[in-house]
Parts: sequence; structure tokens; C-alpha cells
Amino acid sequence: MYQLSYDAGGFPFSGAQIVSPVSSPHEVSVAELRRVGAARFSSRTRLPPLWTLVIAGSFCGYFAMLVYCDLVRPVNPGFRARAVGPHAVVLTEIRPGTPAAEAGLLVGDHLIAINGLTIVNSDYWGAISANYEIGVPMPVIVDRLGTRITMPLLLRQQTADYWLDRPGAALLLMRVAQLVCLLAGIMVAFRRPTDADALAASWFLMTCAVFLIALPPRLAIIWRELPFPIRELFWIPHASSITIGPILLTFVTLFPRRLPTAGYIQTAAWTLAGATMALPLYHTIQLVYNGSALRTIGPRSLPLLVVFGVSLGAAVLLILNYRRLADINERRRLRVVVAGITIAGLPGFSALGYFWITGGTNQASGIFESPWMVIVAVALLAAPLSITYAVLRHRLFDLSFTVRNRIRHRCARWFVSSIGEILFVIIVLETLRLHDHTV
Repeated sequence: MYQLSYDAGGFPFSGAQIVSPVSSPHEVSVAELRRVGAARFSSRTRLPPLWTLVIAGSFCGYFAMLVYCDLVRPVNPGFRARAVGPHAVVLTEIRPGTPAAEAGLLVGDHLIAINGLTIVNSDYWGAISANYEIGVPMPVIVDRLGTRITMPLLLRQQTADYWLDRPGAALLLMRVAQLVCLLAGIMVAFRRPTDADALAASWFLMTCAVFLIALPPRLAIIWRELPFPIRELFWIPHASSITIGPILLTFVTLFPRRLPTAGYIQTAAWTLAGATMALPLYHTIQLVYNGSALRTIGPRSLPLLVVFGVSLGAAVLLILNYRRLADINERRRLRVVVAGITIAGLPGFSALGYFWITGGTNQASGIFESPWMVIVAVALLAAPLSITYAVLRHRLFDLSFTVRNRIRHRCARWFVSSIGEILFVIIVLETLRLHDHTV
């Protein structure tokens, strides 16, 4: 028969004892604590390491910058364009009454540069809005029938009515969900600063909070103006957002139990990620530090396709890991994570396929004006939210176990400390009930 020792807060000690009638007490291993359903932390809270605080702070600051870019955003220029060659982008639509029409742009113009950025690779030019400015005329260079023409493009700030329409509401919903992921990731890292699978889950959750399919307007402008130490720290969350697939793969090789080949899988995944993501990261650095040419990651880029491919491989590994588990609770946790990744992956691959087929960019309306993209954005959050539930609810805190023991402990303390008052109230009530009797 097993007996766990609890501290004053109702939690099992990290060195809980097993009392056996035939053997001397000995320390309970982590596996035994898991088997009996005990929580895996003590009542003494350990402060996380300094590097954890620095990384968590960088993710919080980067997320705050994204929110600021959302709130103080320019209106859409009002044109559509399509790539027709390695270095050629042709305007296919100019909406009347928009800044593009007011600047004098015409359908058929070959777009060469905007605001000092030359379009070098037409597949990656969608992030040019990261250098948009509000209220400042931006030079736009086009080739019209063999003649180069420079026109000023002036973008006004978006009004508050934007947040009352579907695109603004969808963007707000997504940012709120990403904020939940950020807070959950920080909580996991602070509660389990030495647990490898918990740190991997925390890294993935915080990365989901800053993951972007396309860079938001003015991001490069705001980022460039930040002070030196903060500006450099923001490359940690940005690099994580590019490598979100390998981060997810690292997590699934450790959760709920480490795979025997986890080291080999992680080495292969990060080698592939390093070879694939190094160039887009370098191009983004050039974009932020006021480069002259636009070569950056976009919806049609190969690195984003690799990210989704690695994420699909992570889901396959989860299924294989599921078959080797015997514990019912672990299988239930893993089913939740697999379901979340599946729900997130199918619409994500559909959106990626849409960008590859169309091959154009839309600067006339926001990405969330399409009802399908709203569904994709919400579905993509299924993966981090399912992992948050599986890790926080069943792995780190074991809330039902913790809350139940806390309630019992508090009730017991209240009863013991109040027993004198309870007896006094009983005597007074009994005296009042038998007032016609002598003492």
C-alpha cells in the first residue's frame, strides 16, 4: 500500500515517501508520482533562471510591437499585383478613390520599387508593406511602356471603424488568442524551469503568440527605431516564428514521453531548418536595417512550405508515439494534441496552396477580409490551445488533484482553528432551546 506525504499546502513533497509494511521508506521516483496521479511540484516556488526571464521578455516585447502595428496601421494602398517574371510585378487592379489611384498608378504598370525598396524577387515581395509609412509621401517607381516614372504614394492612418468590420474583428480575435498562448507559455516556463518537455511546450506556445504568415504594415519602420538592446532581442521571437515547425517537432518527441530516437529526429529537423531558414532570416535583417532590396519571406516562399511540412511530420510522430503508450491518461492527453494539430494543419495547408496557385498579392484589402482566411486563422490556433490544455491541465499542475487537496486542507484548517467558536455557538443555541430548564 502506497502513502504520499503532503506538505502544509496539501501538495506532495518532491521527495515523497512510500511507506511499505515490509521495507524501509524510500524516495518516490517521478514515474511513480505520475502513475499515482500526483502533481510534480513542491510548495516551494523556485525562481526561473535569468535567461528564461530575458527570453520571455523578448517575446512579450515583440508581441507588443505587433499589437502596436495593428492599432496604428495605414489604410490599404488599393492595388492588386501579380508576378509575371523573376523581377517583374505588374499591377492588375487599381481601386478608385484609394491612395494608389490618387498617386496616378495604372493597371499594367510594372512595379520596380516602393519607398526605396527594389523588388528583386517577385515571389517574396509581399512583405513590402512592412516599410509603409503613415502621412509621409513614399516614392513609387514604375515602368510604364518603357519609361520609368516616380510617383508619391500617401497612406492615411486607418480609422477606428476598421475594428467594427469583419477584418478588424477577426484580427482582434486572433491577437487575443495569441495573448492567451503567450501567457500560457510564460506560465509553463516559470512553473517548470528545469523540465525539458515543459520548456519545449513553453517555447512552442510563445512562438505561436508571435507567428505570422505575412509581416504586418510598418513592422520594419517601428522595429528599426527601437533602442539598441531591445531591437536585437526581438530577433529571438522572430527567428522562432520562422522555425515554428521544428519547435513543434521538438515538443512532440518529448511529450508525453521521450521517444527513443528523439535526439536523431531533433538533429535532422534542426539541420534542415538551419539550411532552409537562414536565408529568409538574413533577408529580413536586411529589410529591418534599411536595406535597399526586398528579399524576404512571404506566403509563397519555400521556407513557409517547409514549416508546414515539418509540422505535418510532427503530427505523424504523435500518432506513432500514441501506439506505444499504455497509460490511459497519457493517451488521452496525446489525443487532444493530435486533434489540435490536425484541425490547425488542414486549413493551413489549404491557405498555403491558395497562395501558391494565385501567385499574386492583394494590397487593396486585408488578409482577413476573406471569410476563408478567418476560418484558417482561427483553426491555426487549435494546435497551441490543445497543447496548452494537455500540458497545463494534466501534466504540470494536475488541477483537479491540486484543487481538491487544497479545499480539503483549507476546510480542515478552518475546522481545527474554529472548533472553540463552533462549540460556543452550539452551547448558546442549546441554552436558548432549553431556556425553561435549570442549568
